[in-house]
Amino acid sequence: MRLKAIESHQIDGSRKFTLGVKHIYTIDWERLQNAERIFITEGIIDYLSVKTIEGESWVGLALMGNQPIFDPGLLSHCPVIVSALDDDPGGQRAFKSIQSLYPEKRFVHYDLCGRNDPNEFLRACIQLQAQAPF
Repeated sequence: MRLKAIESHQIDGSRKFTLGVKHIYTIDWERLQNAERIFITEGIIDYLSVKTIEGESWVGLALMGNQPIFDPGLLSHCPVIVSALDDDPGGQRAFKSIQSLYPEKRFVHYDLCGRNDPNEFLRACIQLQAQAPF
């Protein structure tokens, strides 16, 4: 495996930057072609958060941003796409872009329970578990 890009945030600022060429991320390459349902996140941390919450049986990919930068044939066989994209304008634009690529697919929104992204949801779940009486 080769490093294709490094993404980071500006120190003392809100800007993000990429060194290299963006490429989708997944540890599910071999399972993508046979999956009945694939979840999509914007970043690696959100992808890993969904895997932590739902388990390894869930198949997905991270866009590494909020634009579909992959060959549309990658998901052509899959009947259901689960959007675990951020609940913000960028995530909403990404959702509409992906939906326009696959008008014949069934789209399901991953329930973030009012959180902005899957990692924020995971952290809230962990915090609730820590506060629960034994």
